[in-house]
Amino acid sequence: GSWTIRAWPVQTLLVHLSHLTPVDVTRDVARYAAQLRAHYRIRPADALQVAIVPWFTARQPL
Repeated sequence: GSWTIRAWPVQTLLVHLSHLTPVDVTRDVARYAAQLRAHYRIRPADALQVAIVPWFTARQPL
């Protein structure tokens, strides 16, 4: 169906860009992204990328 057609480019990116790491978006991350969007008037995707950083980096070993 149409969902498969739209999902294909995303799947292709995830396969070919191995340096990307998929992460779960929790409610806290979503809430923080919404606050960033409201304050800085940025796009949802950009807000999510910025919002995930504190949660993701806190779990990575140095």
